[in-house]
Amino acid sequence: MNGTLRAFLLLALAATFPKAAFSGDATPDEAEIRNVETRQQEAWNRHDAKAYANLFTEDGDVVNVVGWWWKGRAEIEKKLAAAYAYVFRESTLTITEVDVKFLTPQIAVAHVRWSMVGARTPAGIPEPRQGIQTQVLQKEGGQWLIAAFQNTNGVPEKPFPTGTPDAPPAVGNCKPVGERTSEVGCWIIADQPVGQLTESQTFWHLDVYPTRAAAEEAKGPSGTVVESLGKVWLLTVEKAGWRPSKGQRIAEIGPLPIVAGEKYSAQYMEAILNPGMTSSIHTHSGPEAWYTLAGETCLETPEGKYVGRAGGPPVIVPGGPSMHLTATGAEQRRALVLILHQTSKPPTTLVHDWTPKGLCKK
Repeated sequence: MNGTLRAFLLLALAATFPKAAFSGDATPDEAEIRNVETRQQEAWNRHDAKAYANLFTEDGDVVNVVGWWWKGRAEIEKKLAAAYAYVFRESTLTITEVDVKFLTPQIAVAHVRWSMVGARTPAGIPEPRQGIQTQVLQKEGGQWLIAAFQNTNGVPEKPFPTGTPDAPPAVGNCKPVGERTSEVGCWIIADQPVGQLTESQTFWHLDVYPTRAAAEEAKGPSGTVVESLGKVWLLTVEKAGWRPSKGQRIAEIGPLPIVAGEKYSAQYMEAILNPGMTSSIHTHSGPEAWYTLAGETCLETPEGKYVGRAGGPPVIVPGGPSMHLTATGAEQRRALVLILHQTSKPPTTLVHDWTPKGLCKK
């Protein structure tokens, strides 16, 4: 019988053990389990995959915060080594609370509350900021090891709603255009590196062409050709006054504030939102800009609100602050959106530590 199965069978039998049978050993055993969690934090912050995996039984398993299931100490070490190479290379784990419950003298359950900074998760995967681990630990040869490990991202608890919300549901994260199931929504149509930008500001240039071939011919190293909203676009990040060969100039949007010397990538989105639709609360790792072809959009941040309308001035939002978007007015919003994000960071991160004041409802 493998160790993980044995651990869970013992869980089922735990009620048959009177507390007095092992309460005398609980104090030193609990101290050892708490030491396991201390060593977990230390191994993580050294980015030492082997030391971290050695906290587990030989056949221990992990289910991480996004549901990836790693089976056995060897696979845990292999997966963590790959994660430490980039995504968690600069991450710091802090364990803030440990609660231990003994089910038998050799089996315990620990709930471990944690927080993390410095993770660089790819687009579409939530950044781990805080959460709770549920661990089943097993005592083998006098040593406590983790037999099963389930990690869960945490958000601040809120009361359950008492009825249907007045506003339409949130749009959530923008999704790759390959996952498109309807016209309405926010769809990522391109995400390409533009390289190191040496100035503290740059501009977004929008030009249209009769064919994709013509746009490709005019495209420079920092340009992207997309087909969106019934047109062929050449979208380019360049200095003020730049012009491509041929094409019809639609707009030059800027200045976009950036960090000089950083490498950036341009993520372009097509946003089609019905009035009343909202986004999740999020941040960007660089400036966001909109070119609105139809409708109206309001964006609230801690500093106030921005409103973009078709025919009006473009909206430019610096990277960093939390934000919440609402499609306002009476017409469907149709817009092209640029997030000029640092290449080393995800373009968008959902946040749960800020509450909008409802400025876009006023």
